[in-house]
Amino acid sequence: MALSSGWNMRLSLQDAELAREARLWDGAALWCEGRAAGCVYLLGIHAELCLKTAYFRFRDEPPATPLDRALLATTAARAVLLGVRASHQGFHSLRFWSEILVAERRAARRPLSPRVEASLGECVELLARHWSIDLRYAAPHTPVAVVERVVAGVDWLDRHHRALHA
Repeated sequence: MALSSGWNMRLSLQDAELAREARLWDGAALWCEGRAAGCVYLLGIHAELCLKTAYFRFRDEPPATPLDRALLATTAARAVLLGVRASHQGFHSLRFWSEILVAERRAARRPLSPRVEASLGECVELLARHWSIDLRYAAPHTPVAVVERVVAGVDWLDRHHRALHA
């Protein structure tokens, strides 16, 4: 990942994969420090990156593919064609990435198994109830039970990441 003047970052799919792993460990470190809200925020970023990278990997995008405005505009247009109903919310919506991944797999005649698709939907709904990108502006009290639910959702995504894009 190269940083240029003005902090314009040119992130690739490979960078997103590395960031996905890093946010998992960063979230775990915050949880160990007793910082539940920060933990949930970073685990939510990890979940977003799990879904995003699974989608682009399913589409056979090369690791060096830049995750730039052009790619996201193409993704938004593809979502319309596929009938994705969820708003992309600045391309941070867990529901959007889950729906476009499922729709893309169906369009390619390589759908997820009904069990995995149902579990993905449940996982994403659970995570979306407790995380949004807007948490970056909040410092909410986060109960232990919420962190445990988010951890369970992230664990499911991690264990099934390969299956989501294979």
